[in-house]
Parts: sequence; C-alpha cells; structure tokens
Amino acid sequence: MSELFKRAGLISIWVLALVVLHPPVVHAFSTETRAEAACQKGEAWRFSREIPRNSVRAFGEFLAGKQKAMRSFAQALSFRRAARAAETRMFAEYWAARTLLEAGNLSSAAAGFTYLAGEYSDSSSVGIQIAALDCLNHIRLSYPALVSGAPLVPQAKKLLALTDEPKQLRVLWRFAGTVFRELLATGAAKPQLEGVLSLLDGAGTHEYLARGLYAASNGDNEGTLQNFKRIGSRSFSGIPELARMSDRIHLLTARALYSTKRFPEAIERLKKIEKNSNELVNGLSELGWAALQAGRYPEAIGASLSLQSGGLRRTFAPEGPMIMAMALNEMCQYPESLRATEAFRKTYESTYQWLAYWNSAQRKPEMYGLVLDYIKKRKSAVPDRISSEWVRSPVFIASQEELNLLAKERSRVTRESKDAAREQKVMGRDIQRTSVALLAKLKDLRTLKKSPELLKTELMTFRSDVAEYRDFRRAASAWRNIVKNSEIRDPVLSRALVARIENDLGNKNYRMLKMLEEIAENNQLIEAEIYHGASKDIIWQNAHPDYRKILAGIGADRGTSKALVWEWGRGSPLAAEWSEIWEDEVGSFKADLPDNCSSKQKYLAIKRLLPDAIKKAQARQGAKP
Repeated sequence: MSELFKRAGLISIWVLALVVLHPPVVHAFSTETRAEAACQKGEAWRFSREIPRNSVRAFGEFLAGKQKAMRSFAQALSFRRAARAAETRMFAEYWAARTLLEAGNLSSAAAGFTYLAGEYSDSSSVGIQIAALDCLNHIRLSYPALVSGAPLVPQAKKLLALTDEPKQLRVLWRFAGTVFRELLATGAAKPQLEGVLSLLDGAGTHEYLARGLYAASNGDNEGTLQNFKRIGSRSFSGIPELARMSDRIHLLTARALYSTKRFPEAIERLKKIEKNSNELVNGLSELGWAALQAGRYPEAIGASLSLQSGGLRRTFAPEGPMIMAMALNEMCQYPESLRATEAFRKTYESTYQWLAYWNSAQRKPEMYGLVLDYIKKRKSAVPDRISSEWVRSPVFIASQEELNLLAKERSRVTRESKDAAREQKVMGRDIQRTSVALLAKLKDLRTLKKSPELLKTELMTFRSDVAEYRDFRRAASAWRNIVKNSEIRDPVLSRALVARIENDLGNKNYRMLKMLEEIAENNQLIEAEIYHGASKDIIWQNAHPDYRKILAGIGADRGTSKALVWEWGRGSPLAAEWSEIWEDEVGSFKADLPDNCSSKQKYLAIKRLLPDAIKKAQARQGAKP
C-alpha cells in the first residue's frame, strides 16, 4: 500500500484523512442473531446489538447480489480481524464461509461451516451456529459425501438444549436425521446410532423415518410398519431429502409386509414406486415374489417380464426369469416354464462369464474407467447388465458427484481469481486518480488559506476506498492460500474417492456373481419340478383322452381379470419367441396365459356333472336312458 502512495507522492493526503475524519458510528439494533433458510434462496437474518450496522448493510448487499463474492469475502475478513466478542467473531466466520459458497468453492465453504458449528457455544451464538448447520444441510442435499456430520453430533446435542425456537429445532432435527442415515449406511455401531436417535425425540417425520429405517435394518418388521405408517401421507414439502426417500420407504414397507405374509398389501405398496426411481428394479423383482406368494401368477409373470423388456432389459435382475418359471409351473404351463429357465441361461451367460473372469483375475481391471465408458456410451467388454448395476450404486453416485464438484470448483476458482485480480487492479487505478485530484484541491485550498474541512465528504469517501482496497489485498492473500490448499488436497481426495468407488463396485461384483450361482442352482431344482409336473400331466392326459376336446369346447380359464393383471406399458419383448404369448395388439404386455391347472379342475367338475345332465335332458324329452 505504501509503495502505491510513494509513487504518487501522496502520503500526506492519507495522513490528513486520518486526522480530519473520525471512525463511523456503530448503531446497535434488534435483540438476537438468527437466520432463516441459511444458504438458500430467501435467506433472511435478524441481528443482535453486537453486530455493527455497516457490517449488516454490507452483508445484506451481498445476499441481495449487489456485491461480488470476493469483495464481500474481503469485508468479512476485515470484520473478523476487528471482532472481539464471540458472537461477532462467529458471524464474521459465517460471512466468510458464505461468500466462499457463493464463489463456488463448496469444499472450503463446507469446511468453514463445519468448523464454525463445532466451536464452543453459548446463548449468544446459538443462532449463528444453527445457521451453519443449516448450510451444511443444504450442501449435503446435493453432495452427501462432501462432509461428514458425525463429528458434530455432540455439538448438535448442546444446541438442542439451548433453543426451543421451532424453526431452529427443525434445522437441528434435519441435521440429526441426515447424520443418522449417513451412520446407518456406513454400518455404525448400535450405541452411536441410538445416540443420534435420541436427538430426534419429538421430531415428527424425521423421527419416524429414522426409527423406521433403524427397525428395517434390524429386521424388526412391526417397528418398520408402525413408524412408516406414522409418516403416512404427511407432506415432505420443505424436507427435500425426505421426499427423495419416498420410494425407499415404499420398498422397505413392502419388505416388512412380505415378511409378515401380508402379500396383497405388499403388492399394492410396491406398485407405488415411481417408474423413474432408482428402486424400480428392486421393486419389480420383489413385486414378482409377492404376487407369486399371493397366488396371483399372472401378476408375477407380468412383473418378471417387465424386468426383461424395454430399457430394463439391460439391468441386472436375474430373479425375473426364475419367478416367471415358478409362476408358469404353478399354472401347469410346463413348456413355457422351461423356456423361462432357458431365458435366464441365455441372457445372463455373458454376465456370468465376465464376473467369473473378474473374480479369478490376479490383477483385476480398474472398474472406474469402465463405468465411465458406459456412461459416455463408449464400446466396452463389460456387459450392460453389470455396468447398469454399477451406475445405480449410491456410493458411486455420491462419490462421482463429489469428483464432478472438484472439477467445477477448479474451473470456478480460476475464473473468480482472474476476476478478483482485474477488480483489484481497477480499484488501485481509481484510488491513484482520486488521490491526484484531491491533492490538487488541497493545494488550491492552502493557496487560498481555507480549511480542508471543505473536502470532508470527499476525504471520507477516499479513506473508505483506501481501506476497502487494503482489505481486498489482504483477502487476496487469504484467497491464494485457500486455492493453494485446494490444489494440494484435491488430488489426494480424488484418489480416495476413486478408491471408494473401486471398493464398492468390487463388492457389487462379488454379490452379483454369488447371486447368479445361487439362481442357477435354484433353476436346476425348478427344472426338476417342471419335468416332474410335466410327466404327471402326460400321464393324466393319457388317462383322460377327451380332456382336450372338452377343454376346447368350454374355453380355458385365461385369468385376465383387470383386478389381477397389471398393465406394464409399451415395450419390446425379451426375444422374438415370446411375442406370440406376451405382446397384444396394442403393444402392451399382459400375463395372459391360460391356467391349465384350473382347467383340469373344470374338466373334472364337468365330467362329474355330465352323466346327471344327460339323464335330466333325456327325461325331459321322454327318452329312455
């Protein structure tokens, strides 16, 4: 700064400004510092008497978009240096982290909010620390893997004891619910999970969701149903992360209903899963099992066929053909049942071979590059059923979002740095021009022997501009340190994220391989059952040679009641050989095969009633038997 004024020969003008002017008056107002919708659209604050009015005004201009993030960052750091009380210091730290968030440096912003939320708290800083937690809630909604909330659980417990304001409680409950789901997904110990659950007492929907998930993870079916029932049709408006879990709730509720043998209810719940949901594949597979157990074989076949049609035919759902084979066997459709088991071998052969190769390989291929090839639609040796299962992984999705964020941050930070450098240059030139003009005016006043008080307003503005320029230069140094730390941290973090993805996909590969091996063994048992039933059917038909003739006369029971058959929408069948069975004239699929087992019962009933019917008819005609 001094070099600038030496070059201009204007140190005296700055000294004069310090002598003539006085610091601005700080106006105290309001009663407490708290925020609503922190780090979101519509963010609003109430400030205590400790926060200076000029800082409140500058922060308000930043939130209104009237102040660039880097200039506001400089103001926040200046305010932080002058802060003495804990409340003003914490607000300055929030302000600085908030500007980093606006500048697109989410990683550094999240670190700042985490540090702020974890500091020692008293009643004066509760509102600011809860605002920091609200910002973490907002960041984790888009990037759940960016920062862990587990270390802040003890602090959240303290904050809960310091407030009874409903909006602040909702922020804390939302944070605790997010942390609970994080810990549950990572396999945390029971005491740790129950410690977080205790924070959700009286939290309404947040509590019911957490307790329902906990019960489901422990196999407590009644607990799962009771808690999810309490959520019921409650609106998730204002709780976006819970709205995203609605399909997961349907799936877990259906599993609990299935386990308690309430199959019709499970079916209805599974039908509520959205068609664009990440849970759709699991939902259709479990719908097939529930319909099979309920004896609703057409629906079981329809659900299974949907997993082998349209876009879903590229997903990993090997239970579909097995469920179809079992349902067809129960309908005494033995040839079609065998074709279903053959469809499993045909469609999953390449999948099994690749997984077996991967499992036996000494040096396993790097799957992260392979999954990117699939996303970018490049040619790959990996079967689509495997790749599609990889990209559905929650771990992959969260980790890849964070990797994408790191790339965006690098681009955004570079752009912000260049903009800030240009702005600093412009500020320096403006100050230099202003100082030259003021010096000329002062010389004129001295010549006329007039007081420099006549230039008080201009001197005040000049002093403010110089102070702002000085703060901006200091902030530039802090910004460079942040950028430098990010450059050191990002490669390490990127490698850790890729390693996390590799580990998760490796576990998925192992589970898929074991699942295929188990289903292949089960299919052998199903085929034995099919052959046994088919042989008995041949013997039975030989014993009843008129079965086909009578059956043709009465028509088969086709079981196409709308109450039992689910329309699955348009799509292409699995293979050409299925078209004569599964595709109707409008192109939608129906489980529309006759139930031959039921037809046999009809035949036997007719055979029992036929002699009596003939006798009665002859009696009416006066004929002899």
